Amino acid sequence: MNTFAFPSIDAAPADARPYLEGPLKHLGFVPNLLAGLSNSPATLASYVDMSKHFAKVGLTGIEMQVVLVVASKENACEYCVAAHSTFATNQKIDPAVLKALRAGSELPDARLDALAAFVRTLIRTRGHVPTADLSRFVAAGYTREQGLGVLIGVAMKTIGNFANHFMQTPLDAQFEAQRWHA
Repeated sequence: MNTFAFPSIDAAPADARPYLEGPLKHLGFVPNLLAGLSNSPATLASYVDMSKHFAKVGLTGIEMQVVLVVASKENACEYCVAAHSTFATNQKIDPAVLKALRAGSELPDARLDALAAFVRTLIRTRGHVPTADLSRFVAAGYTREQGLGVLIGVAMKTIGNFANHFMQTPLDAQFEAQRWHA
């Protein structure tokens, strides 16, 4: 049985409310993940702040969604794969790329495939990325600094993915079309 609350903005702790207002304004709703994280305003603030910093690492919107979908798939987070698949679709990601991301298979776009492979390797090796894998990432046109920036996305998704696992976050209706099963 789920014992976590997923409060509305008005019912959330006062310290959490400012962090819920932005998503409400931009998305038109507060995703259940954020509502659940509002139970710990410090955790919600950290997650939202990481998201703002991740947006500054020099990746396109689609590239950021690639990082977030791959990390969520690696962490078997059904909620976040659905959510970030929705966001990627809204950014006009190639449907074949999204399908491959969700399946964990090779992407039909070489640059995005190098990014996805780098994220998988980063997670699976716990940061002990072999030189050949880093070289492939850089050869695809990314910088070592962007590789460090990817860590922000992975850290952010680790918080979100793990929180969803133990909060048993219900999938929002807005993400239902992209439902995914681990």
